[in-house]
Amino acid sequence: SLARLEGPEAVPVLIDALRDPTQEVRNAVAEALGEIGPPARDALPALRQAMLPLNGREAAYQAIRRIEGETDK
Repeated sequence: SLARLEGPEAVPVLIDALRDPTQEVRNAVAEALGEIGPPARDALPALRQAMLPLNGREAAYQAIRRIEGETDK
């Protein structure tokens, strides 16, 4: 996955990608940020914004939980 290939240094690029018009891309980006976990804290505001469209909420919510350390990897 993107998170494993790029790691924390990919966070700024992934944050920008959360604005992609394609929901599938935004979901994949949210999953990648979630895999990075706590080092992706800078993405939390953008992930919370990504939760606003109904069909993007689940991926963004899961990423937020993983970044904040609320679930196991």
